[in-house]
Amino acid sequence: MVKRWALLMASVCMGATPALAWDMNAPPPVAPDSLPSDGNGLSSSAVTQNFQWPALGLRQYGNHPIRFGRGHSWGCEGAGCNVPQVDPMTPTHLRLGGAQEYDSVPLAEHCYPYGGDWQGTCVGIGMGGQNMAGEAPGIGPGSAEQIAGYDHFDAAALTLRTVGATPIFTATAAGQDSTSPYDDGGDHAPHFSREGTTFSTPLPIAISRWLTQRGSGMRVITNELGCARSRCAFPNFVGIVSSYATDDMGRVTGFTLQGGWQVFEGGFHKNLVPGKDTVDGSSPALDREWASYNAPAVMFGGYTKSVGLYASVEGPAPTPNAPPGDVNNPTGGRNSQLRLSEFAEIDLWGRDPKNYRSGINGLLIDYRKPGGDGKALDYIPKMDSYNFDSEGATSIAYKMGGEYWTIPFTSPSFYANDFGGTENGAGSQAILAEFAQRTIRGYGYPGHWDRLTFWNTRNTPNGDYDAITTSLGVEIDGKTGGHIRDRKVDGVMQEHIELNPSSNHNGFAFCGYQQSDTSCNVVFDGSGNAIVRHTMAAQTLAASRQLVIPFGTPASSHAPCSPGEMKLDARYIYSCVAPNSWHRVSNGDKW
Repeated sequence: MVKRWALLMASVCMGATPALAWDMNAPPPVAPDSLPSDGNGLSSSAVTQNFQWPALGLRQYGNHPIRFGRGHSWGCEGAGCNVPQVDPMTPTHLRLGGAQEYDSVPLAEHCYPYGGDWQGTCVGIGMGGQNMAGEAPGIGPGSAEQIAGYDHFDAAALTLRTVGATPIFTATAAGQDSTSPYDDGGDHAPHFSREGTTFSTPLPIAISRWLTQRGSGMRVITNELGCARSRCAFPNFVGIVSSYATDDMGRVTGFTLQGGWQVFEGGFHKNLVPGKDTVDGSSPALDREWASYNAPAVMFGGYTKSVGLYASVEGPAPTPNAPPGDVNNPTGGRNSQLRLSEFAEIDLWGRDPKNYRSGINGLLIDYRKPGGDGKALDYIPKMDSYNFDSEGATSIAYKMGGEYWTIPFTSPSFYANDFGGTENGAGSQAILAEFAQRTIRGYGYPGHWDRLTFWNTRNTPNGDYDAITTSLGVEIDGKTGGHIRDRKVDGVMQEHIELNPSSNHNGFAFCGYQQSDTSCNVVFDGSGNAIVRHTMAAQTLAASRQLVIPFGTPASSHAPCSPGEMKLDARYIYSCVAPNSWHRVSNGDKW
């Protein structure tokens, strides 16, 4: 008892200074009250307290400042009580207050991390690992040879690590399960039914006690396929245990499920038998991809998705006149003043008065998995893999604010610039946003950057919106299409459209390769008239159905031109009849 108490207290005080650390061989501290036993070898630090709810006519129990293990210490009694006086904690759990309403007991942890792995974190929580060393977090280099592969000596206040875990126990044919310490080598093959399963021989007494002590709710997974893999992402039959059947020795001989056997995303069914039926009419078979059993098997205590951090945040509506609830919410939330709920708040403070000396990041998500050739960047994940996913009936999924230099989003394939606008000088440009792709698919970014870019150009110094041209077009290469972003239109300009071109206010221009404004092929002025500077089909006319010939005079009869071009001035109409050969006729007189 003394050793277990000291071990638990030492683990709570992980990272404390040596002067405050518990002596593992010292007796436990003396509590103000005696420590009543709950019959399981673990104890509570205080006797059960209670609180009377007059409106409900019930007495509520709980409020332990610190508690170890199970016990009849949570619940209520009275006419309005519908919750039994039991504590759902398992024998190995530790509770630090907070058992009932008004039990606000904080836990403060302070430490100075000094090394790699677990020595680089204050509080570590690992799910699924079978030993601490095997599931150490990646906190900085662990040896001098690894320094070259790291950018920092890292330290973490809180480390959360989730990995897969083998089932606690698997009931299958003799000699099939070698992953559980409860395995006795016997034949415990399951015989499935619509309601659950029975076993060829009862399960070992140790695992039987472990299962029955935990009651209903155990998750079980079979190696029987209930759906074709092409239709169901997780095709195995699964279920949730509602009750166990035992023999006179307490050994489990079978179990019943809540609602029968099911398949994830396969629709709700009540009459399916694993090994005989499927949800889609495909042929029953054993799972050979995720399990190695050569006979039907039931795996106890498994999970199919791990979540590193789960938070349920509720933002209730005003409830000034809410009726009383039950023992879980006796007040009904009446007169609650909660106005705003947030999942997390991160305040980032950059203390360095100069740029580029120290960095500060809000959230870093690094997704890497080697492909078939071992090159991480060449790996294509499944369509349901993602770094960030926002779902639900949200009116605002992503909100970004900041100063005018704040860049809300940047990546090699999409970039959204800050809202500061162009510089004040004439001709200055600033990208609004762009999409980019490589022209050749493969590892190492081969080929060129093909960029669809939106940008603004200031036409006059300090000009307002009416002196800015907004363009949409294609660039090739340049820094903006890669990992380095600089706000500039620095690629080789291809085809593009100019809105409000400099020479035609409120008009727009269709431009070809490296053209701009007055050199663009076709320009529509603010009145809708088309100005054609190069060959154009006869049916393409202005809004007035009149063809507008560019006004100007060729430099000479041998000035550069293409056949079909036309110009006019106050005296002549010029036409290009051959490459670099102009003819002219009189433009006539006034009348």
